[in-house]
Amino acid sequence: MARIDTETICPLCERLLPRASRSRHHLKTRRLDKHLTAIICTDCHRTIHALFDNRELRAGLDNIEALRAHPDFAKALTFIRKQPVGSVRVAKKKR
Repeated sequence: MARIDTETICPLCERLLPRASRSRHHLKTRRLDKHLTAIICTDCHRTIHALFDNRELRAGLDNIEALRAHPDFAKALTFIRKQPVGSVRVAKKKR
């Protein structure tokens, strides 16, 4: 029996995700809780890790709502939503 692929929408940018553009993001980091994950698009995932280090993510950006509410990520989401899925390239934040 063939497996039916249900439509997945990124909970951050709210775009429809083809299977190749899906990514599993660890909300608490793998070391703390390897099972607490969210399926998001690769564009949002790359942007999260370009903007924030693991310490920042653990310190309060450990859920979808907090990420969407962060001013830097909200600004990035405005851009991401306008792009084709899988086309966003990001540079690491200077620390």
